[in-house]
Amino acid sequence: MKLSKNILLASCLSVVFMASAASCIVEDRNLEEKGAFRCMSDDDCLKGSVCVKPSLDPTVEGVCTLEKEVDHCHDYDGDGYYAADPGYEDQCGFGEKNPKDLDDSNPSVNPGADEICDGLDNNQDGCVDGTC
Repeated sequence: MKLSKNILLASCLSVVFMASAASCIVEDRNLEEKGAFRCMSDDDCLKGSVCVKPSLDPTVEGVCTLEKEVDHCHDYDGDGYYAADPGYEDQCGFGEKNPKDLDDSNPSVNPGADEICDGLDNNQDGCVDGTC
């Protein structure tokens, strides 16, 4: 079977590029829109990129994104209140008009929630179930 010169050249260039971009050849990366890689952790991304996931669920796949393009403010639980990645609180504009969500994995815990008797500090006032 005769291989096309272009196919052979493209294959060789891919191996050379991948070997020089990372210390090993990664065979199972799927290219997504804009050339981003799917990932499960930062270890799956090239240097200078981080794995951005749409959820806190560790089984949900993310996309490698250049670190400088990452939004460090998020609302994973969808309650309308945001939290920040550690060390990035100052970039999210938290304050009286924009209070921080202290538990962004639970939509029933946020600064605007009603306190209910469930063993949680639902409204984040420092009192669990309204007793202090």
